[in-house]
Amino acid sequence: MSFDDFKRRASTATLVPVWKDILLDTDTAVSTFSKLRRGPFAFLLESAPAGGEAWSRYSYLGTEPRSAWRLANGIIEDLDCRSGLAQRAEICRSAR
Repeated sequence: MSFDDFKRRASTATLVPVWKDILLDTDTAVSTFSKLRRGPFAFLLESAPAGGEAWSRYSYLGTEPRSAWRLANGIIEDLDCRSGLAQRAEICRSAR
């Protein structure tokens, strides 16, 4: 996607995904994440289990998201970098 295309999409949307495929033969997902990480809500998600051999795997890195969710003790917290805790909501728990 060109920058002009991004600007056009961003003018009418609240979210425009941006990504880049990178072959990391000389780097690990963790070392790349440590170089790119900014802000308190940066994240690294990996598809391969630790210690397992796989033909391929995917790593998703995100930095500086505008907000994040946290689930703790059945409570979902909607967190925002600027204002901190914005909203709390109890979720339904399935009967056992």
